Amino acid sequence: MQSKHSAACAADDVAQTSKSAASRVSKPARHTRSRTLPIWKSAIQQVLKPALRVDRPASSQLFVSNEKIFAAPLHVEDIADCYFYHTVELPGHGVIEGDWDLRRAVDDYLGRVAFAGQRVLEIGPASGFLTFEMEKRGAEVVSVEVTAAHGWDFVPYPHSKLEEVFGPRRVVMQRLKNSYWFSHAARRSKAKVYYGDVYNLPAALGEFDIAVMGAVLLHCRDPLRIVEQCGKMAKSLIIADKFHPDLEGAPICRLAPTPDNFLWHTWWHFSTQFFTQFLAVMGFTTTQTSTHQQYHRGKAHTLFTIVGRRSDEEN
Repeated sequence: MQSKHSAACAADDVAQTSKSAASRVSKPARHTRSRTLPIWKSAIQQVLKPALRVDRPASSQLFVSNEKIFAAPLHVEDIADCYFYHTVELPGHGVIEGDWDLRRAVDDYLGRVAFAGQRVLEIGPASGFLTFEMEKRGAEVVSVEVTAAHGWDFVPYPHSKLEEVFGPRRVVMQRLKNSYWFSHAARRSKAKVYYGDVYNLPAALGEFDIAVMGAVLLHCRDPLRIVEQCGKMAKSLIIADKFHPDLEGAPICRLAPTPDNFLWHTWWHFSTQFFTQFLAVMGFTTTQTSTHQQYHRGKAHTLFTIVGRRSDEEN
């Protein structure tokens, strides 16, 4: 099927051919000129239609959930085999400390959106704190996590520097996944996980009411690709990330890694306008932009949350 670029080129060819043909015939009478322009438009629209159908499925039938793509729960017996990215409180285990403690302001983090009866797509669940909080609020949650083969969207520092990270990171990522499944069992959760390529989400995941990208886009080489993917599958989007006051006022992002800081895990700093403008480009209306305090190893950090809703879904 034609891509946007090839469709646009083809449309240009149609227009050029039509113009050339018109130059070889006598100038049409004034009363017939209005009839020739719609023919050009019709030809261009016919060429562009296939590309438009690819970008935005016309029918929800293209997004039908296939249960076979979801991972079987991993049985994790020993909490010592887990790395908790989030502080969690689990039945029978009490409070387990993690790097980030979102418990004081989780509703602010999630944009104070009502989750009851909603099907939610979550990108990057880590230990699953947000997964289970949304589920507790009545959501059916499907999380997308990287595969063991992929591991991480590493910033491409020289291999000699990265090789010291690769091995330990694989271990940490497995322990992180263990913490998700340990919590999943302790909470008797019904949440599902898909391990795969976040840049190419399969239609078999199904349709969603809400997609959540919680402090994950800063770690991704192509964050807008992920927002685009989520925007095709969900009616509403929630984006949370680190707040940088010095970037506010313009739709920009800043490259975070330098030759010296070795930020192999973090690509970008964003302004809120960077996302609100892109949401508008995709046909979403921003219904909320807010900031809130969250705690990383006891220290307060300011994050932002943006909530956008597909414009054609508004009443």
